[in-house]
Amino acid sequence: MVKKRLRDYVGSMLSQGYPQDYLRDKLLQSGYSQKEINQAIQETYKPPHHLSKLALPIIALSILIIGIIAFFFFSSPSSQQTTFQILSSSQESTPGGQISFIREISYSGSDETIILKYELLSKETNEVIVVDNERVSTSNIQNQEISLDIPSTTSQGDFILRGILTHSAGRLIDSKDIKLVSSLQGSCSDNIKNQDETDIDCGGSCQPCIISTTTTTLPDSTTTTIPATQIEDVDTSSPFKALQIIRSQASQNPGKALDNCGDFQEQSFRDNCIKNVAEVSETTDYCRRISNNRIKDECFESVAISKKQDSICENIDSDRIRDNCYTAFFLDLKDFSVCFKIKDEKLKENCELFRDIN
Repeated sequence: MVKKRLRDYVGSMLSQGYPQDYLRDKLLQSGYSQKEINQAIQETYKPPHHLSKLALPIIALSILIIGIIAFFFFSSPSSQQTTFQILSSSQESTPGGQISFIREISYSGSDETIILKYELLSKETNEVIVVDNERVSTSNIQNQEISLDIPSTTSQGDFILRGILTHSAGRLIDSKDIKLVSSLQGSCSDNIKNQDETDIDCGGSCQPCIISTTTTTLPDSTTTTIPATQIEDVDTSSPFKALQIIRSQASQNPGKALDNCGDFQEQSFRDNCIKNVAEVSETTDYCRRISNNRIKDECFESVAISKKQDSICENIDSDRIRDNCYTAFFLDLKDFSVCFKIKDEKLKENCELFRDIN
């Protein structure tokens, strides 16, 4: 009985376009053996039908004709295609540090869920050092900052940061060279407390720190004045770089970081900035300040997953994004109490199948 449920689950996920590697990873984490998983995939995977030798040339000729027509029809400047690239702000990091980058996606086509995989590989051994995955609905695509934590045990040397986008039309891959060094050359404008600084980018050989104060009311109704972490205004003329800086500020002083979000000229960057601050500080009230409904919903989704509180998903207006929020709970956290909350019948069925095989 369990074998049938596993086969049904694998067949359902494959029919929705999930890669076999992704399913293998999830099922191995759930305790299934490689043999059971391979057998389930073999029994549910339907390879393309073999065609006769006569049919192949006819089909090839037809495809060639259609391709020529499509080329002249769709090659106008207004035509669109799916593109994917990773933009790394730095080509160097350290063992135990982070790699941060912006993933940019331009998509044209019908709505679907795409799978994104990020890897850090050794150039010398091709060993995968770090891997991370995410699922994104094409109806909710936006440029996003991604950070990968590098294990402190990683050796120094040359590496490849690789991003893989998988969707119904195939795969897109982009990569960047990364070097891991013993330490990074510090500066007074890198938004990191290094060198001989007494705070971030100030003190020591940098400009003096200006300490502001805030008044805090304690539970016994007395007041006290405490120093606040010095965080300067951010130049938003380079918006992607500014988003990264403000996100790093949010862990120290989310209030000031939120104020800096207001300096963006474009509303979309302003909303994404607020979303970043909300994610880092895990504050749902910040999500409510976002103007764009889609970004606001994604903000609630991120905070819900980060705090592992499915009740936050209820703040999401979009049925699709709310279901994605619940999907993360049953796929990644194995919390099957959310199954009945899912609107999409297919996703609800997947949740119940996954519950039965665990």
